[in-house]
Amino acid sequence: LVPLIIISCGFWCFFELINIRLQNWYYINLPVNTIQRYGGYLLAYGTVIPAICLTEELAYILIGEINVKPFRVERYPSFAIPLGIAILFLTLIFPRYLFACTWIFAVLVVDAVNYARGYRSFMAAFEKGLAGHFVGAAIAGLVCGILWEMWNYWSISKWMYSVPFFEKGKIFEMPLPGYLGFLVFGLETVAFFNLLNGLRMSKRPVYVMFIIAAILISFLTFPLIDRFTVRW
Repeated sequence: LVPLIIISCGFWCFFELINIRLQNWYYINLPVNTIQRYGGYLLAYGTVIPAICLTEELAYILIGEINVKPFRVERYPSFAIPLGIAILFLTLIFPRYLFACTWIFAVLVVDAVNYARGYRSFMAAFEKGLAGHFVGAAIAGLVCGILWEMWNYWSISKWMYSVPFFEKGKIFEMPLPGYLGFLVFGLETVAFFNLLNGLRMSKRPVYVMFIIAAILISFLTFPLIDRFTVRW
């Protein structure tokens, strides 16, 4: 569990780095003490992957497998990976208009990598006519998102949003269209967990590299959050 918490922290920190460019959310009333503040970052970010993946497992148990008409995308990895990378760069270049794409690129890239390596992937399931885990992941993202937003709303230390074109019509602090992003975030989080699980099961040393990378990205990101994302 500890390695997963560390990797989960690094996983979310990647989006925090993107937000430095986007400036779509910011934090207020955080502890002045650095140890307390960084401990809060680790606790909050480190539970993202476990929360969504556990919720996805529960959702899948409740809804069962969903059968759909089988389909496939020809040359899926060679199509999805470049598209996802292009979407990321375009988002960083045009953040005011493409900020919503922040939550799209990763699911394309990671699920395509899983597909290419033979790990569990949404596309491989679609080819078999199965959509249960896809729907479960989307539900998990939305359920966790609603709970996070609800708990955040009444917190003293909290995040707030500054999203172009969507400052009205909020539920808790989140603009209503933003909840669609939680659906996709659930997909990309489960896809990333599938990648981790595939690497772990295959005993590839890359899994250890993910842990090291997560530690490094967290150490890099925490001070940047303090500087660019926290409103003191």
